[in-house]
Amino acid sequence: MSKLTTAQYCEQYINRFGWHLVPIEPGRKFPLSNDWGNNCLDTVEKAKAFYNNGKSDYNVGLALAPSKMCSFDIDDEEGWQVILEEFGLPLDALDEY
Repeated sequence: MSKLTTAQYCEQYINRFGWHLVPIEPGRKFPLSNDWGNNCLDTVEKAKAFYNNGKSDYNVGLALAPSKMCSFDIDDEEGWQVILEEFGLPLDALDEY
């Protein structure tokens, strides 16, 4: 099985989920620029142009609000259990994903 390029992953994220992506500089976890929210990659063409133009080593972030997503940052198992119980989800069910 061949490894997908970053541009190919972006294509799947945009086509399958409609996500708006944010390029992130190599070795970082968040973008450096202050206006990153105005420069989301929201089409396959934009993503391919960015990542196939000498920036294939950049990371990919998800712009949550434009992608209609949210995130949880859960750092311990006890907190995770509380969240699962609140939503009525058994821990075993998550193994299916």
